[in-house]
Amino acid sequence: MSNRTVRAVLVNNKIHLRLGCKERLYPPRTELGRGLHSVEFKSEHMLLQLLDCLEKSKETSTRRAAILKVENDNKTHLALIKDFLQVKYGMAEEVTKNKLDEAQLANLYNEIEKRKLHSKLYNARNNELVSVNDSSRWLKKGSVRPRDE
Repeated sequence: MSNRTVRAVLVNNKIHLRLGCKERLYPPRTELGRGLHSVEFKSEHMLLQLLDCLEKSKETSTRRAAILKVENDNKTHLALIKDFLQVKYGMAEEVTKNKLDEAQLANLYNEIEKRKLHSKLYNARNNELVSVNDSSRWLKKGSVRPRDE
């Protein structure tokens, strides 16, 4: 049996499902997403918060000032996280937690709009006749099994 035959049997029996749009996993359920958290986005938030914490307390804590100095001298990912995020998300202004949230969500929607089929759903959000809240109600309150979702 070839790999295609095996894969076709697995897909027909719903043992192995075809790849979907992974970007749809991360928007909130109220915005037609699945409401999961991205590890990549979480790590960016954590690094940004750690850097902000070190920078705010470097005047009062010599230990934190030393940690920040070593990080900056070695040009580690922590020291360069703000520049990295500005380049990755095309942010012109200072990177803050709220602006990072908005940029990450906008990046997800841009990736979804590049897809032919999934973009139709998300482009309908801008239509005034479409209620995103009502459309996503089944995701929040329906009895949808994770496998079928």
